[in-house]
Order: sequence, then C-alpha cells, then structure tokens
Amino acid sequence: MKMNGKWKAPGDVIKPFNFHLGIGMGEMGVFYQNYFRVTLPLKFVAGEVSNVFYITMNIEKWFESPNLWDWNVIGGQIMQNQPAMHKACQNGAHVFAARHQAVLKE
Repeated sequence: MKMNGKWKAPGDVIKPFNFHLGIGMGEMGVFYQNYFRVTLPLKFVAGEVSNVFYITMNIEKWFESPNLWDWNVIGGQIMQNQPAMHKACQNGAHVFAARHQAVLKE
C-alpha cells in the first residue's frame, strides 16, 4: 500500500508524505513482513442472482484507530521506521468497509 503527498508541519513547513507498507527492515538486517488480515462481513447468495461486492477504503482511518497518528512525532515518512509501520498495520484492520448487493440475473 502506498500513499504519497505532502503535509504541513508546524511553522507552515511543507514536508513529504510517503506512507508505504511493505517489507520493513530492523536492526541486524532482520526483515519484517508488514501485512495484516482484514475480515469483511460479506455473504454470497446462490441462485438466480449476480453477487456484487463493494469494498471501500476510508483513507482517514489509517491515522485514527487504534493508534492516533501524531504527525509531529511520527511524521509522514514511515519507510525504515518499523515501529511506525507496525502502528500503520494495526490501524489497517479498521480502514476497509464492505457492502453486498444481490442483483437478479436478466
């Protein structure tokens, strides 16, 4: 997952925003797999219907829960910052929403 842009730090200083999740590297060359599982409440309806699934990513939730993102402490660049990447993975479990619609086949 990648999000890139800019953010405004105190004093109106514009700083880079590179919020990337992927393989992280810690001390002594240890690699961390920064992935997370998401379970979406979707159901499949059998029969004379087409199943349509809508999956939405609410971007603001990457920075809200369970870890409130303090831009002035963590900043906007988390690559090579394994503790920040870990917090982002924890927050990732809350960013997705799903909706199902069964539509009669024509």
